[in-house]
Amino acid sequence: MIFNKQLIHDDSGAGENTGQLREDILEYHDFVAVSKDIFETLANNYGCDYQIIRLLKPDPTHPNKMYLDLFPSIFFLSV
Repeated sequence: MIFNKQLIHDDSGAGENTGQLREDILEYHDFVAVSKDIFETLANNYGCDYQIIRLLKPDPTHPNKMYLDLFPSIFFLSV
């Protein structure tokens, strides 16, 4: 089983989460980022408690390079 819920920050203390990753986790120690296809194959074979989706974005400091945005900003628009 893939246990991803332990990687998510719990703001409420009541088991609810915001979808934001905990800030104290380390890549390759606590998690490994994989493509959607690989994740789906692993989840189908082993099961998963929680799916975490992050996007590749253009790197503003290095042209033609991408980076994985692990901690995306959340913007709320009020009307």
